[in-house]
Amino acid sequence: MFAGGTTINLKGTSVSTISQADGGFQISTDQAHPVLVISFVGYEQLEYGMNGQMDVTIRLKLINQSLNDVVVVGYGTQQKKDVTGAISRVKADEFIKRPLVKVEQALQGTASGVVVQSNSGQPGQPMSVRIRGANSISGGNDPLYVIDGFIGGNISSLNMNDIESMEVLKDASATAIYGSRASNGVVIITTKTGKDGAARIDFNPWFSKAEIPKEMSLMNQYEFANQTNAQFALNGQPPAFNAADLAKFQQSPGTDWQHALQQKPWIQNYDLSVSGGSPNVKYLFSFNHLDQPGLIINSYYKKTALRANVDIKISDRLNLKVYMYGLMANSRNNNFAGDITDPFAQAYQWDPTSPIRDAAGNFIMKSPYASNATNPVAQETNQLDDNGGNPLNGNTGNTFTGTGILTYRILKGLTFTTNDSYITGSLYGQSVYPPMTAQGLVGNDYAQTRNSKSNAYQSSNFLTWNGKFGDHSLTVTALYEISSYTGMSVTSTATNLSTYALGYYNMGLGAANKIQSTYTSDAQVSYMGRINYSYKDKYLLTASLRDDGSSHLTDKYALFPAIGLGWNIGKEDLIANSKVISGLKIRGSWGITGNQAVPAYASIPQLLSGPQGPYGNTGYFYNGNAGSLTSATLLGSPVANSLKWEDDAQTDIGVDLLLFHNRLSFTADYYYKKITNLLYQYTAPDYIGGGNYARNLGSLENQGVEFSLGGTPVQKGKLIWTTNFVISFNNNKIMNLGGSRQCHIEWYRIRPAKFFHPDCWKIAGCVLWLQVSRNLENEPGR
Repeated sequence: MFAGGTTINLKGTSVSTISQADGGFQISTDQAHPVLVISFVGYEQLEYGMNGQMDVTIRLKLINQSLNDVVVVGYGTQQKKDVTGAISRVKADEFIKRPLVKVEQALQGTASGVVVQSNSGQPGQPMSVRIRGANSISGGNDPLYVIDGFIGGNISSLNMNDIESMEVLKDASATAIYGSRASNGVVIITTKTGKDGAARIDFNPWFSKAEIPKEMSLMNQYEFANQTNAQFALNGQPPAFNAADLAKFQQSPGTDWQHALQQKPWIQNYDLSVSGGSPNVKYLFSFNHLDQPGLIINSYYKKTALRANVDIKISDRLNLKVYMYGLMANSRNNNFAGDITDPFAQAYQWDPTSPIRDAAGNFIMKSPYASNATNPVAQETNQLDDNGGNPLNGNTGNTFTGTGILTYRILKGLTFTTNDSYITGSLYGQSVYPPMTAQGLVGNDYAQTRNSKSNAYQSSNFLTWNGKFGDHSLTVTALYEISSYTGMSVTSTATNLSTYALGYYNMGLGAANKIQSTYTSDAQVSYMGRINYSYKDKYLLTASLRDDGSSHLTDKYALFPAIGLGWNIGKEDLIANSKVISGLKIRGSWGITGNQAVPAYASIPQLLSGPQGPYGNTGYFYNGNAGSLTSATLLGSPVANSLKWEDDAQTDIGVDLLLFHNRLSFTADYYYKKITNLLYQYTAPDYIGGGNYARNLGSLENQGVEFSLGGTPVQKGKLIWTTNFVISFNNNKIMNLGGSRQCHIEWYRIRPAKFFHPDCWKIAGCVLWLQVSRNLENEPGR
């Protein structure tokens, strides 16, 4: 007899039944030696040979699957029952069946305390991911992504089908091992490897129809004309539209700018993988192609990715894993700033009385009413902005990533691991804004090419020792890590081309040309130690200390400690034999993490050369009005005397509960974070030259609660109901911004010969910049 709802299948056939509430069941067969396959959620599957018996009692073995799950905690793994930090795990089978374009979407609704939002409907653009709220004002709020051990990877480049699991580290006990970059939480991504057995081929195509679900309800041309006439009357002007116009407008709604600009594209995605292996060599090779047209015309995002993951057991002591990933991505017109001048926004502002083209088929570039911007359909049709962005951000360009993980078992319980990753990217971007665009209408038409390349390297080397002494279990990890980044770019711009028939392919036709170049390099070195201790699997301790040094800051080194405690109450005799509670753990943690999201040279005073100023033309006339404007070399913005990491001190209290033989799981957490030494872009007072610079200023608080409930409440035969419910409440509060007075600088362009101000020298014919300053209290609420 079994518990009610147990599935009993006759092995080798499709004959099955479900046990009744009292555990009884009946099954008929003409087999001489039938074998029953018995399964129930939370128990090990059992095969039982009847051997002529008619009445049997069978007991299934309970498994603590949820507690025995292995989770990646950074520089190693732990069983979930031993974890003292707040960690949410998202498995591939929870999102792989969904037609997702972006990896960030897999975190939506699957991990508590994680908020995922789309900042843009433009194809290929990343989504906003916030773990336990916003933790910085200008230092960045994106979590740290760790992909197969590479710290700082970009998940936008990944293929969804390549992902095995994602761990979201939320509290300081879990994240402090990543130190100066972990204050916004950590997402650890592990990609798939092959399994033992013959080669397996998987092909997974999907297609999705995309459209804007609802358009704004706007006036038709008759309603707009009436409103325009009413406005003109209020201003004492004659009507803009006469009676004949109004009668004509009643016959049709006019131009639907929203409809003219939008499209309803089909998104195509193709995944192909080959995997397999033997006990000594396992492999996975995958191919992915995504074609995502935009929701507005003349925009798209396309990417093609190749992956090769190989796991080699060289000997009983030596193991090598190799991960290679290549990405080719390109885009068009998907990098709008999202402001009111974008074609998408202009579609709501252009009046319906204006046609898109005139009788000759040419675009009508300006409207006499409503918006004073450019025809949005003309702008989107004529401009070409191809492959904008950074080559290492995974959105455009070509990227290659190689990771090698070598593990050597020195002694019993002692292993050495070196994880070395190299990523290189290149980007060739092109843009053209011809006369039939907003730029061309004001004489600023141009063509541009952008060529950039960058590379990053990381080497993580750590020793891990595991030991057991009776009821005591101890794991010690020691780490040394270095990382570096180098990037360079060249941008060439040609203005006022004599013809745009060749688009951006012949920039030599420009009336003027300008070339700019940049170079960036930085590095970081780290040391980390961690101890994981448990007594009788009941009482848990995790402690870590990381020391980070960064080239970005003046205070180069900082320590990031953390400690976590846990009590597996489910192991106590009072609960161990409970039929309702399968597992119960209480945990608490405290720790400090950091944030160093400032530019590489934020602590170094700089000189500005070439065109500067608000409109890029500050300089001197050495001959009155004669000759050209000579560019000036100016002092850059000031820098802080001391610039260090933001400090995020966090406390977390949580409970993990398993019910009804692991059919349901419940997790609750309360956390409190106080972030001090905020990285803030401070506006310098005018008397020291003005400009913005990074400095540590002020603090904020971040606290909240989060709940997660999931499991398989129903499993009857082929009917399986799996559910997951998450809800979080977060409250952010800025405590102070230093309480100091800040000078706000507004720029006005003046000609001193026509306008005199005591703060400006009167030089005939010279165009200067007048700085008018006003004081602001730099406090919350201002």
